[in-house]
Amino acid sequence: MVQTSVQYYPCLGWFQTPFSALGQSPEACSSYTFPKLMGSLKANEMLLFNKKITAVEACKLGLVTEVFQDANFQSEVWSLVYSKQLSRQFDTEILHKVNDAECERLLERWQSEDCMEAIMKFFSKNSK
Repeated sequence: MVQTSVQYYPCLGWFQTPFSALGQSPEACSSYTFPKLMGSLKANEMLLFNKKITAVEACKLGLVTEVFQDANFQSEVWSLVYSKQLSRQFDTEILHKVNDAECERLLERWQSEDCMEAIMKFFSKNSK
C-alpha cells in the first residue's frame, strides 16, 4: 500500500496492522516504509500495538496523500494510475530486499507455537 509516493483513499476507509495480535511480524515492507513515512513512534503504535487509524489520520501521518468523499473516489483517482506506476519503479530494489527479509521472518513466526496461539485467540475473540 505505502510503496509509492502518492496514495489516495476514500474518507470512510481505515487502516490497521494486526501483526502482533496474530503473533506475526510486519509484512509488505511496512517495517521499512512506516517509520520513514510517519516516524518511529507512530509506526510502532501501528506495527506493534495494532492501532487502528482513519483515512484522515493516515493522511495526517503521511500514509495517504489525499482523502476523497467515497462517491467521488473512483472518478478522482483513476487518471493517476499510470503516473503512479512510474514513481514506484525507483525504490523497487530496496523494497524487494525488505520484503524478502519480512517474508523470512513471517515464515519463522508462522511455525512458532506462540503465533498459532495468538491466531487462535484472535479468531475466537472476533467470532463472539
